[in-house]
Amino acid sequence: MLDKIYWVGSYLHLLAMIALLVKIWATQDCTGISIKSQFLYAVVFTTRYLDVFTTFISRENTFFKIIYILLTYVTLFSMTFLFWKTYEKKYDIARLEILMIPCIVIALLVNYEFSYLEILWTFSIYLEAVAMVPQFHFVHRSKRIHKHIICYIAAICIYKALYIAHWAYQYFYQSHHYDKLSLSAGMVQLVLYCDFFRCILPLLFNGKMHDVQPTVATIEVNVENGIPKTGHLTNNVSTIVLTPTFLTGVDNDKKNLLTTEKTVEKY
Repeated sequence: MLDKIYWVGSYLHLLAMIALLVKIWATQDCTGISIKSQFLYAVVFTTRYLDVFTTFISRENTFFKIIYILLTYVTLFSMTFLFWKTYEKKYDIARLEILMIPCIVIALLVNYEFSYLEILWTFSIYLEAVAMVPQFHFVHRSKRIHKHIICYIAAICIYKALYIAHWAYQYFYQSHHYDKLSLSAGMVQLVLYCDFFRCILPLLFNGKMHDVQPTVATIEVNVENGIPKTGHLTNNVSTIVLTPTFLTGVDNDKKNLLTTEKTVEKY
């Protein structure tokens, strides 16, 4: 029972990360997602799993350590460099130093052992508790939320709740021992998530906050030879996806694309 609770939580966390990355790549759009939260998670997994190549516990443990780091960095890279034009920076203004500095100080003061790896591990435990705060702030400022973001946050919340249940089961029915630091940080994290849903769900049901789905609009594009071709664009006019026929037989693709963008801006 104990192992099942733990692994269900781990796989749910992994599924949430994969689903978020697949959504970004499938739509080529990172609208509604906080880069700062993804950056904090990259810091969390990097500092927590520095022992991945020095300490072996099990194949599953090593697999999750590596895949968590890889997925987080691929997501961060995709948002920062590949699909940055769809990133809504104006809503992602949470100050990271307010979250990170207290976690560093507490990790230095409250830890199991004053060593390099142990302090970094402790810091990652504290930082994970508040890593989603920039995403919460993003949603509150934008007054809208996508369904995939709701599912992503809910999955992370359930994963942490399962971990807490795992620790409780371990304490009461097995070793009567629990990780005080992980449990304390986990409880803080769970409270923040529950408070987020407490604030968001009534607004969604009352229509005061919109559940946004990306839409695609069809436009007519004129090229130099006078033959109209079709294309489509997302809500963000900086992202234009042209059908393959648009580029067929056109020698100067870059010039036509710039002409297309200027035409769209007039709308």
